[in-house]
Amino acid sequence: MKISRMARCAAGLIAALLTAAALPFSAAADNTDYTLVEGDLQMPIPETYTLKQVIQNPTGQEGFDGLKEPEDLFINEQGYLFVADTGNNRIVKMTRQGELIAVFTGPEDSPLNSPRGVFADAEGNMYIADTGNYRILHLAADGTYVEEFGRPESDKLDEDFIFDPTKVVISPTGYIYALKGQYLITIDGYGNFRGYVGQSKIPFSLREFLVRIFASDTQRNSLRTRVAASYTNVALGPDGMLYASTLDTYEGELKKLNSIGNNIYKTYAEPTAQIVQMLTTLSFDDLSFSFGDRSLEMPNFVDVAVDDQQIMTALDSATCRLFQYDRDGNLLTIFGNKGDQNGCFQQPSSVVVDSEGCLYVLDKYKNNITVFAPTAFIQNVHAALGEYYNGDYEKASTLWQQVLATGENYQLANIGMAQAAYKQENWTEAMRQYKLAGDRLGYSEAFAKYRHSLFRGHFFLAALGAAALVILLGALVVGLHKAGARAVKNFENQSPGRYGTGNMLLLSCGVFFHPIDVMRIVRDCRGHLKARVGLILIAALAVVRVTYIYTVHYPLVEIAPRDANLVLELGKLLLPLLTFVIAAYAVTAIVGGESKLSEIFTASCFCMVPYILVYAILAPLSHLLCRSEEGMVVFLVKFTWVLIFLLFIVNVCVLNDYSGRKTIAVVLLSLFAMVLTWITILLVLSLSAQLVEFVTGFFNELRMSRL
Repeated sequence: MKISRMARCAAGLIAALLTAAALPFSAAADNTDYTLVEGDLQMPIPETYTLKQVIQNPTGQEGFDGLKEPEDLFINEQGYLFVADTGNNRIVKMTRQGELIAVFTGPEDSPLNSPRGVFADAEGNMYIADTGNYRILHLAADGTYVEEFGRPESDKLDEDFIFDPTKVVISPTGYIYALKGQYLITIDGYGNFRGYVGQSKIPFSLREFLVRIFASDTQRNSLRTRVAASYTNVALGPDGMLYASTLDTYEGELKKLNSIGNNIYKTYAEPTAQIVQMLTTLSFDDLSFSFGDRSLEMPNFVDVAVDDQQIMTALDSATCRLFQYDRDGNLLTIFGNKGDQNGCFQQPSSVVVDSEGCLYVLDKYKNNITVFAPTAFIQNVHAALGEYYNGDYEKASTLWQQVLATGENYQLANIGMAQAAYKQENWTEAMRQYKLAGDRLGYSEAFAKYRHSLFRGHFFLAALGAAALVILLGALVVGLHKAGARAVKNFENQSPGRYGTGNMLLLSCGVFFHPIDVMRIVRDCRGHLKARVGLILIAALAVVRVTYIYTVHYPLVEIAPRDANLVLELGKLLLPLLTFVIAAYAVTAIVGGESKLSEIFTASCFCMVPYILVYAILAPLSHLLCRSEEGMVVFLVKFTWVLIFLLFIVNVCVLNDYSGRKTIAVVLLSLFAMVLTWITILLVLSLSAQLVEFVTGFFNELRMSRL
């Protein structure tokens, strides 16, 4: 009767935990202007850009028939806009207000043919990527033909190489950078080939590697040659560096190339994270610069614009949104949308920024230019960034406070204030702001500095504290050993209170030092075991897990407390334990085991004592550690789980008096039975939900038919 009641309670608890774990989570709705926090969570922010003007057709000249499938937009230092009007085979020059200045079609004997890119210098001289004519055309400010650059002659170019550039940029030193697919080609002023710049890396593919090793010659020959990711656009920054948008999902879609072509912009995951991804996906090709790791919604950046502060705005044609980043790659804002109304896009193709911070977006489907003006909010953000990079940290902090006064959810402001405090060596304030911003890495760096300053300023006290900690941990180990030994001795001496709850709890401490003796005593206690001992240990497991979630040091947090689903977390911990108890009892009953359900339950709870003690100690000790020392915590946790697994093996072996080989077989069968149990319960829950839905719908239909 007791065993059946215990089994029913355990099964009911498992079903409840599975039901709670299966509950769906709600997602936040999209907002017009937002930023991303914690990877890919959208956080609404105040409006950053407002619609200023829509240039549908340039004014000032009779008979102008409008734009047709324009591909590129450029603004020079004089403030004039140059449009590569691809469908009309011309370049259109206009003012920022949309007043037409001139139209250029190229020389009469060789007019433009599908120009897809344009660059203009401070005097208005134009360099045009005349794609259809396979050349770069140089025109004077009045449209007079100057020169052209065709396919450069070089042994480094394949014989079948077709020079049909889509974008063009001229460096301050006179070099021509022509964009063609995955190539960014450098040409000097005499038309000589000077090499490739910034070619994207080809990611390693384990799948292709294995195919090349084990496949037949025919299968290997059928493999497609993988090429580097293509560039989509390139822009020249105020610092003389090249800013580019690409289709590279390995290193990052957005790049900043220095003079030798190396990308010095923010890149993706660290090598260790990439190795994990390779092992799980057989590739490195599913990341996204704008949406967070492993997002299903991938961007298609088609152009970038860079202002005087090196703030980069990237145009995504897939979502019709604009993504703005500072010079370190931190996301400032996301805005824009797809639609027919003013201020929205259908097929955006290019973006530029003027000296006042206004953004101009060219739409090749709507054949217009949409102008956005920055709000006071984003202007304060830009100003704060500028002061920080100029070294005026106090002024930057003041501006960030103004930003927070307008948008309290803007985490980058907290990061900015934290960085300013860090530069001023105000470690506690930096830690506070980093925590508000959710930046664990920044918090850890500030904490490391703070800890170092405390150690230097109070060396003697720190040394005494370290010694006291070592002594305390040693005393704890000795105390556990004595407690376990005393409980074992009580059983050996047949003490009257040996079956009491207190002595059994002391006995559980002995699993660290003499687990075989402890399991043997549990087996010999048949008929005297009390369920409350195991329940107390389960309650301790739950308390320790919840306490650890809420008290572990911030840089080492596994899951943010505000995001923690305590039922789910406890289910992940207790569900395997309770399921193993039932599965092991069922399997051992079939294969001639000697253990009873109460013995397996108590012994299994004893096996979890290392988790209770290690996590109870780790929670307070974690406040002495920073992110760079996380490896020690990970090692200790892994070691604890290995110890727990070994204790479960000892549990099965001793309780049933099995041999080593039979013990391993029974443990594996028990694990298999656990999986079957979970699948069965989930199927029952799913079918029950469908049955309830069917019955409810039936009676609703019946009630409606009677009305």
